[in-house]
Formats: sequence, structure tokens, C-alpha cells
Amino acid sequence: MVGAQAADESNPSTEPDAYINLPALRLSPRSGSELEGGAHDVIVRPHDFNLNADAIGDANVTGEGNWELTLDGAVVDTLGTTSITLENLAEGEHTILASLRNNDGTPLATPVEASGTFTIMPPAAEPPSVGGSTVPTAL
Repeated sequence: MVGAQAADESNPSTEPDAYINLPALRLSPRSGSELEGGAHDVIVRPHDFNLNADAIGDANVTGEGNWELTLDGAVVDTLGTTSITLENLAEGEHTILASLRNNDGTPLATPVEASGTFTIMPPAAEPPSVGGSTVPTAL
């Protein structure tokens, strides 16, 4: 059982993914994040799955492939690397979905996906200035 702790302290292996052997996926930015405008990286961290940019479109190999990024319901790209930079995101809420794919672009037999919703915030207002000096807005 994942995360189980035995009463006699004979816990499962502490090696990463030592007893899971199933692909998994972590995604950043985390759901609920509030980010300032500009460019932001979307990063995936696959476990028990190897990304291979050189094999996109090739024959399937178990445990290898790529991932597809969807932003607000539209496919952005298929990638064989762990990150992509999104630029010029509009202010407001955005939803991202990352899904692991086989080399030929088909979903894995057991889909592996991670999703999150984040908000692009408006830029912080500049404090008012008087005669070239900045006026503090809070004491």
C-alpha cells in the first residue's frame, strides 16, 4: 500500500517509485497559483516514463513517449522535453492539462494526466509619485 507505515517500523522501500511501476505525472504551476503577467513555464515531472523528443511520431515503446499540453481547452503542443514557456497570457483564470502520450501520439492504455487552474493577475500598481519622489502607500 502506497504511503502505509507498519506498526513495527518495517516500512516499504523509500526508493522513489520502487514499488509503484506505473507512470505518473506532476505539473507546475500548481493549481490555485496566482502569477503576474509575462512569460511562465509549464513544467512536467513524469515518473516511470521517459520523454523522448526524438521519437515523436515513431513506433511505440513501452514506458516512453511525449506529452500533450492543452491550455483552456485548446492543444498547445506535443513535447518530448519537460517544459514549455507560455507567453502573453491574458489576465484571468487559465486551465492547463498535461497528458502523457505514446510515441505515435495516442494516449497511454491507462491515461496519465495532470491538470490545474491558475490565475494571471494584473500588474501591481505603481505607487503615486510627487515631484519625482515616491509616496509610500502604507506605513
